[in-house]
Amino acid sequence: MHAERWSLPGATLSSWATHLCDWFNNHSFSLLNPLLTPTWRASREGEHDLVLDLILANEAALWMGHVGLVAISKAESLGSDHAALLFSILPSDHPSHIPSPSPAGYQAKDKQR
Repeated sequence: MHAERWSLPGATLSSWATHLCDWFNNHSFSLLNPLLTPTWRASREGEHDLVLDLILANEAALWMGHVGLVAISKAESLGSDHAALLFSILPSDHPSHIPSPSPAGYQAKDKQR
């Protein structure tokens, strides 16, 4: 499925790509793939690398900081013609989401009261 929003230059766009992109927008999904980074490796002459695999997250997950760094890796794809999509989902109780304890505040010593 190829859409102008994520495909590499020269890819033939799919006829229903606009409908899928509209659905993403209507449901507050954002595309997290690094721009112009193929996720599928061409293996035959005349083929071209493509973006076939997508990483999406909804507005709430992004706003709350639940999605970590995103990367596309051919090296970690375990020999597949599809690149590995690397990202992390951070749960609400992850240490990065727990606020630091409030300062205890000033307390005067008995002699200073």
